[in-house]
Amino acid sequence: MKNWRLIEDPPQSGPFNMAVDFQLLEQFKPGKIPIFRLYSWERPTLSLGRNEKIDEGINLDSCRKQRIPLIRRMTGGKAVLHHSDLTYAIIGELGDLQFGKGVHEAYRSLARGFLLFFQKLGLDPQLVESSESRTMEPHLCFSVPSMAEILVEGRKLIGSAQRI
Repeated sequence: MKNWRLIEDPPQSGPFNMAVDFQLLEQFKPGKIPIFRLYSWERPTLSLGRNEKIDEGINLDSCRKQRIPLIRRMTGGKAVLHHSDLTYAIIGELGDLQFGKGVHEAYRSLARGFLLFFQKLGLDPQLVESSESRTMEPHLCFSVPSMAEILVEGRKLIGSAQRI
């Protein structure tokens, strides 16, 4: 396995976190070592996937009343209400053999790494091998497990989204 660059950031605002992810992606060059960034959120923030529509599934009035900012991620996926969670970003080449060949294999490769990590923490994680029929109905990311995501005691523990 290759070396990776690890970035551990303190809690920051949603716009700051998204700007750092974007900057790391923009500056990444083929042949460079992958980047693994860990970060968290200084206040509750609702992040929306790159192509997610703001509709009846997102209660904007409630977000305004509770002063929960909305941001858009540059990756796909569904809405995530961040606050006390730990968020990660991985920036690397899709053609890098440690990620596998193609989007689905990249998901599986990363999931296997997280599975081992959670096992070492003493948890009993389960890897979802295939996803349920995905609809485009709005839902929160953690309400529906997708292919190559990890469950503990039947609950989704980690969500992943990619931008290729």
